[in-house]
Amino acid sequence: MSYKEDKLSFLKKKNNENIEEVEEIEDIEDVEDVEDEEYTEDGFSFDEDKDIEDQTEDMEEDLEDEPKKPSKITEFIKSPKFLPSMLMGVGAAGIIAALTLSSVPGLYTSTDVVDSPVENKMAVNKDISTDVIGYDGSYNDIYGSNEGRPEIIGYDEGGREIPSGTKIVSTSSDALPVYAWNADADYEQILGYDLGDGAIYGSLSSRVDIAGYDENGCEVPLGVQIIGYTDGNMAIYGYVVDMDMSNVVGYDSNNNPIYGSKSGRTDIIGYDMYGNEIENGTKIISNTDDGLPIYDYSAEDAKNNVVSSKGLMSLDGLTVASDSDKSDIDIDLASITDDELKEFIRSLYGDNLTDEQIKSIVDELRKSSDANGGMLSSESIEEIIRKIAGNSLTDEQVKNLVNKISKGDTKTTTTTTPSDSTKTTTTNKSGSSTSGAGTTTTVAGKDGKDGKDGADGRDGIDAVGTTGSQGTQGIAGLDGRAGVNGVNGSSEYTYIRYSATADGSQMTAVPTSATKYMGVCVTTATSAPTDASSYTWSQYKDLSITYETTDGVTTLIIN
Repeated sequence: MSYKEDKLSFLKKKNNENIEEVEEIEDIEDVEDVEDEEYTEDGFSFDEDKDIEDQTEDMEEDLEDEPKKPSKITEFIKSPKFLPSMLMGVGAAGIIAALTLSSVPGLYTSTDVVDSPVENKMAVNKDISTDVIGYDGSYNDIYGSNEGRPEIIGYDEGGREIPSGTKIVSTSSDALPVYAWNADADYEQILGYDLGDGAIYGSLSSRVDIAGYDENGCEVPLGVQIIGYTDGNMAIYGYVVDMDMSNVVGYDSNNNPIYGSKSGRTDIIGYDMYGNEIENGTKIISNTDDGLPIYDYSAEDAKNNVVSSKGLMSLDGLTVASDSDKSDIDIDLASITDDELKEFIRSLYGDNLTDEQIKSIVDELRKSSDANGGMLSSESIEEIIRKIAGNSLTDEQVKNLVNKISKGDTKTTTTTTPSDSTKTTTTNKSGSSTSGAGTTTTVAGKDGKDGKDGADGRDGIDAVGTTGSQGTQGIAGLDGRAGVNGVNGSSEYTYIRYSATADGSQMTAVPTSATKYMGVCVTTATSAPTDASSYTWSQYKDLSITYETTDGVTTLIIN
C-alpha cells in the first residue's frame, strides 16, 4: 500500500467509528488502539475544522488521479537488487523475506536502490525533509521537518528526532547552527562524567577509536584520562567540553601536554592533561626546542586536588575522602566461556593486543577465578590485564575493559529463524533479554559469594635511576627592585683656636708669640664653640723631644 492508501484506510476506520472530533496527530503512537505498531515511524495530519467524511472522499479522488504502481513482485524483479540476490544464493526464501519486509505497512519502496541511511529513513518517514538546516557535533547533516513540527528541531542522519531546545554550540562556516547532538551518540548509555558533571555518552556504532561523545555532541578522544570513579562506579574523565586536545600550547613541569581552548578563552593559559584550568600568570621555567613554554605547574598535583575535593575513588582503588567509600566489585567469570571472553577482548582491542596476549589474559583470568569459586574482583582483573598487556593498552583502555567485564557486557549471540527477523540476545549479570519478535524474559541472577582475600604482593625492587642530563639554561631573572632613599646628610664645620696653656684657657682665634697649643673642633654648628673643652688640644711650638743615644741623652727642642 502507498502512503495515501494507508492514510485513506486510516480515515475510513476513523469514519466507521463515528469519531466526531479529530485532533492533529503527528505520531501514530498517539492512536495505537486504531492502527498497527508498524506505523510508528509515520504520521498523518488532519484538518480539525473539516468533516472526516469529506476528508475521506478527497483522498479517494486524489488516489483515482494517481497512476497505478506495479506489484511488489514486479518491483523487486525489476530492481537492481534481484539479480545479485539470486547469484548470492538467497533463493526463494530470500525473495519471500524481501517481499515480506516490503509489505510492512508504512514501509514504502521504489524501483530505485536506496543506499544512504538518510534516504532509507526518508523513504520510511515522509516528514524528513531534504533541506539541511544545521549540523551535529561531528558536522553530520541535520534535516528539517516537512510538516514544521514545533516539538523537534529536525532529524539527524540516522532519522532520530532532535528535540526542540537542543542548544546551539557554534555556527558553521556556511552560517548554519551546530547543535549539541551527534547522530552516533547513544544517549541511553552514559559511560561517565566530565569535570563539569556533563555526561559522556557511548557510541551507537560501538566505535573503538574514541572514548565517547560529550554533552555538546563532540567526540571525546581516546587520550582522555580517567581520574577516578564515583561511589556508584561511574568513571570521572579528566575532560571538559572546551578542551581542544588537537592544540598543544605548552607543557607542565613533568613534560605533560597543555591543551588550548576551543572557545579561545583568554583568561586562562589552557587545560592540563586532566582537564584542569591553568591560570594566566603561571611562571614559565624554560622552553622546548620548538619554542613552546614549559610552565611551573604539575598536572598530577592538580588531579589529586580534584579527586580529593570531589571525594572520588582514586585510580589505585583507595578512596581519598574516606576509607568507607572504598568500592571493589566481585565478578562471576564462571558464566563466561573462554571463547566468549577472547572474542570480546578481541572486538575491543584486537588492534592493540596480539592473539597470544589475549589468550594469556583469558587463561590467567580463568586460573585465578577457578581458584576462587569462579569469582574474581575487578581489582584482580585489572592487575592481570595490566601485567600481560603492558604498554599495549593505555590506562583508560584497561579501565574500560575492566568496566565492561564488570557490567557483564561480554556475551552477544545472534540467531535467525524462518518465522522471525534477526534477534539479538544479550546476557549480563542481571539476566538475559531478547529483542525482536518473540517473548522477552528477564531472570535476576543471585548474588555471588564474597571472594577470599588475596595474598600479599612481593616487595618491590630498589632501583636508582641514572643522573639526568644537564638542563637547558634558564631565562634571565627580572631586575631587582629599586632601593629605598638614604637619610639626608648634614654639613660639618672645622674650627681652630690657639692657647698658651694645654687646657686651652684664654684661647684666641689667631696665634701669638705666647701661644704654643692649637685646638681643633669638628661640629655641625655654624659658629665656633666658645668652650675650650669642645676642642682637641695639641702642642705645636717649643716642643721638646728627648731621646737616648749611644753616647748619652740628647734633647731636641723645636720652636
